[in-house]
Amino acid sequence: MAVTVDIHKEKVARREIGILTTNKNTSRTHKIIAPANMERPVRYIRKPVDYNVLDDVGHGVKWLKAKQHGNNQTIRGGTLSRTNPPTQKPPSPPMSGRGTLGRNTSYKTLEPVKPPTVPNDYMTSPARLNNQQGQQSPGRTASLNQRQRTHR
Repeated sequence: MAVTVDIHKEKVARREIGILTTNKNTSRTHKIIAPANMERPVRYIRKPVDYNVLDDVGHGVKWLKAKQHGNNQTIRGGTLSRTNPPTQKPPSPPMSGRGTLGRNTSYKTLEPVKPPTVPNDYMTSPARLNNQQGQQSPGRTASLNQRQRTHR
């Protein structure tokens, strides 16, 4: 009977709590508002791509214009032809001050890493000399001999 009374009291308390609550006011208005004056989009006009702009870029074959017999003729020449060296120096990399290559230096070449070397006293320790002769070290022998068998 006491359990029934407790259940009834809890129901009444929950009802009173429910009366004190209110529903959340949710506005159903649109969050996105259309602009007042609609701008007309610019009509797309397809333009052909002019690849002639790229003629002097990269490592492709260069076309040199030369005057022969008073007429302009184009002569095809490879990029590996023996010509005079360039008079301008190549562009230097941007100096931002936050680089990882060092301060106020251009590109840095890394020094080669030395190959690993064996220390002079590596094979002179007594334990290593015993191992070299085919004998086991005393610590290893003792631990192997003292171990008990767990299976038969």
